[in-house]
Amino acid sequence: KKNKKNSADKNNEQDNTKTMDVLRTLWKMFRGSLLRGAAFYIFQTFSTIGSVFAFSGLVGYFYATHGSTRNIWIELLLAFCIPFCYFIRFICLARMFVISEKLGVQVRSLLMALIFRKALKIPNHVRQSLSTGEIVNVMSADTERVTNACKYLITFTVSPIAILIGVVFMLKANDKTTKTNKIKKKGRKLQQNSHKAFAKADARVKFLTEMLNGVRVLKMSAWEKPLAQVLNQLRSQELSFFKSMFGFRAVIMGTVSTAYLLTIVVTLLVNVLAGHPLTVRRLYVTYQFILAIRFSLNLIPISMSVVLEGWVALGRIQQYMDRPDHVCLVQWEEQSDNGSNEINGDADDLSKQHGNDNNDDNDNDIVIDMNNASFQHSPFSKQNMLKQVYLQIKKGELVGVIGSVGSGKSTLLSSLLGLFVLIESDFNPNSF
Repeated sequence: KKNKKNSADKNNEQDNTKTMDVLRTLWKMFRGSLLRGAAFYIFQTFSTIGSVFAFSGLVGYFYATHGSTRNIWIELLLAFCIPFCYFIRFICLARMFVISEKLGVQVRSLLMALIFRKALKIPNHVRQSLSTGEIVNVMSADTERVTNACKYLITFTVSPIAILIGVVFMLKANDKTTKTNKIKKKGRKLQQNSHKAFAKADARVKFLTEMLNGVRVLKMSAWEKPLAQVLNQLRSQELSFFKSMFGFRAVIMGTVSTAYLLTIVVTLLVNVLAGHPLTVRRLYVTYQFILAIRFSLNLIPISMSVVLEGWVALGRIQQYMDRPDHVCLVQWEEQSDNGSNEINGDADDLSKQHGNDNNDDNDNDIVIDMNNASFQHSPFSKQNMLKQVYLQIKKGELVGVIGSVGSGKSTLLSSLLGLFVLIESDFNPNSF
C-alpha cells in the first residue's frame, strides 16, 4: 500500500504543534465573567465619587443660601443621594465578589479536568522524565494559585482605572513615576522568588515521596536521620524563598497603605502654596476623594502578589500541557446521524452493522493495522522492545494474544495503550 504513511514521527510532530494554550482557553471561556466583574467595580467607584459630590453640593448649597430662603426639597434630595450612593456601592461590591468566587471555582474545575486528562495522555517515557513532586504540585499547588489569582484578577486590572478616575475627579496631578518604578522592580523580584520557591517545593515533594515509597528499605538500613537532615535542608531552602516573597509583599503593602496619608498632606500643602483658602468644603471633599481611592490602593499590593504567583503557576501548568501525547493506536468511533462521534452497541451489534456493508468499505472497519511496526521504551533507547509487528484488527472482532512466557504479550498490549514509543510502521491512517 503505497498511500500509507511510513513514519509515526510525523504524526507526533503534528500532535505536538496542537498543544493547548491554557491562558487563551481561560480567556475565551471566562471573559464574560471578568468583564461583568470589572463593570461592577467601576460602578462602585462612580457611586463612591457620587456620594462625595452629593455632600459637596449640600455644603455648597448651605454656603450659597446663607442668610436667604432655602428650598427644603433640594436639601432632602442631596441628603438622600449620599446613603443611596453607598447602597449602590455595597450592591456592586457584593456582586463583584460573588462573580470572583464563582470564577475561581470554575477555573479550578477546568484546570483539574485538563490536568487529569493530560495525565492520561502522557506517554510512559515522558512520565518518567517528570518528577513526582512536579506532577503533584501542578495538580494541587499550582492549580490553587491560579484559582486565587483569578479571584483577584478583577481588582488587579480595574483598581488602577478606579484610582485614575478618582484622581481626575479630584483635579490633582501628582508625579508617581518613582513609586511606580519601585513597585515594578519589587514585583519582578517577587516573581523571581516565586519561580525559585516552586522549584524548591518540587524537589522537597519529590524527595518526600521517594522516602515514603521506600520506607521499608530506610528502616532496614537505619537511614532515617541522614535523610531527615536532607529533607530539613530542602525545607529550609524552600522557606527562605517564601520568606523573601512575604517580605516583599509586606513592604509593598506597607508602602501603598500609607500612601493615602502622604497624598492628603501633599494635597493640602499644594493648596496652601498656591494661595487657595483651606475651607471646610475643600478639606472634606479632598479627604473623601482620597478615601474613595483608598480601597483600590489597598487592594493593589495583595492583588499584585497573588496574580504574580498565579502567573508563575500558570506558566508551569502550560509547560505540563505542552508535553507530547502518546500515539493513539486504537480508534473505536462510529459516525452518528447527528454528526457526532459515538460508541453504540456491543461488539456483536457492530460486527452485524459492518458485516452488511459493501466489501469496498472493509478498509474503513479496520481499527488497528500495523505493518512492520517497531516500539522502543523511549525515543532515546537504542534497542527495540518489539520489532516487525504485523497486526490487523477490525471493528467487532474478538482477538486473543497467545504465547509463551516472555514472548511479548504484555509488551504488545502496553504498546497498544501507548506506554511505549512507536518508532516506525506502515499503518492504515484510520488506525491513528
